[in-house]
Amino acid sequence: MKFSKLAEYYEKLEATSKRLELVDILSKLFGESDSAEIMEELRRKSEVQQA
Repeated sequence: MKFSKLAEYYEKLEATSKRLELVDILSKLFGESDSAEIMEELRRKSEVQQA
């Protein structure tokens, strides 16, 4: 997935606090991603949080 597409999803997530909308956005993101991309992003997020 291109970074620009991922950034679009992050912007959508930041723009709402509605739980159902968040779930819908994440569902679409995961549907467009393969499992390797998801695992890589989760690994990066955990590294940032630990720093």
